[in-house]
Amino acid sequence: MRGVQGVQINTQAREAIVTRSRTQARDPELLRALQRTGYPGRILPTNQTMLQVQGLQSRSNCNKVRASLRRVRGVRNVEIHGTTGARVTYDPRKVKPRDLTKALRRAGLHSQIQG
Repeated sequence: MRGVQGVQINTQAREAIVTRSRTQARDPELLRALQRTGYPGRILPTNQTMLQVQGLQSRSNCNKVRASLRRVRGVRNVEIHGTTGARVTYDPRKVKPRDLTKALRRAGLHSQIQG
């Protein structure tokens, strides 16, 4: 579908997370496409932010970053990018970017918001 940038499917939870361009993928079209695949559709507000994180050279720190951020209420997805960053998708009604850096600080990791 035009404007869709990525899809992550959790078959156990029967949930699909669709990343889209707001200007190209229209909500009604996206909902119809999801319903045709058997997934109930609803549009949830999401934001993404990139965090610079020190220490991502080790696998254990990557796992620590993922686990720490996923425990934050409102975080929907965490992607590790290379050895320096993490892209976090979250519900802006429940979490702010500073909450993400605080969670990593509690885990003993230094991070800052990019951009």
